[in-house]
Amino acid sequence: MPVLAMVLYLVAWNPTPPKVHGLHQHTKCSMLAADESDEAVTPSTTTDWRVERARLTRQHSQAVLRRPRRFLPCSAASEWAQQLGLSTREEWDDWLELGEGWSSYVPRDPESHYTKLGQWLGWRAWLTGEA
Repeated sequence: MPVLAMVLYLVAWNPTPPKVHGLHQHTKCSMLAADESDEAVTPSTTTDWRVERARLTRQHSQAVLRRPRRFLPCSAASEWAQQLGLSTREEWDDWLELGEGWSSYVPRDPESHYTKLGQWLGWRAWLTGEA
């Protein structure tokens, strides 16, 4: 989500600026404008916290997207797959295309994932538990 869109969303979500010494920022701005001796706070600073929140939200989202996927161990994922009642790779692929009941903790291509880990025993073992 672009930063500007995020800022507009956050402004609509929480239109009340944070309080400063018991007063809202915009009240303080008008009071400081009348008293030139204090450092004036520009009206744009009332939205700075929203921009900062949007920046931090985006930064967190990007960090989450960069994390490597985590899957169940092969034995646990195989037990889950066996509950589906499938017996061949073709049935597995057809079931994946349906897109229902999928677990994000089980790889869509278990052969390549668990082969890299040295745990793959074959499609028959994966889907039926038989060696």
